Amino acid sequence: MAAPPGTLLEALQEAGTADRSRLQPVLAAMTANPARALGLERKGHVAPGADADVLLIHPESLQLIHVMGRGRWLLRDSEICQ
Repeated sequence: MAAPPGTLLEALQEAGTADRSRLQPVLAAMTANPARALGLERKGHVAPGADADVLLIHPESLQLIHVMGRGRWLLRDSEICQ
């Protein structure tokens, strides 16, 4: 069972608040590592042919600003897209 998205974002924010150098390994643990383990070749990375799932997080506050899923904006400027 996967953790709810809010829980994952909170874990990332907590790691980044405690020590910014922990962000990279935490991001890998939440994205590339599970995608690779599950054989999801189009997930967990940004590259030609990938699904274009992207989260943009404010560098200082670590708040979620934009979300793109399969190349479509789902959240822009912290507002849900229609």
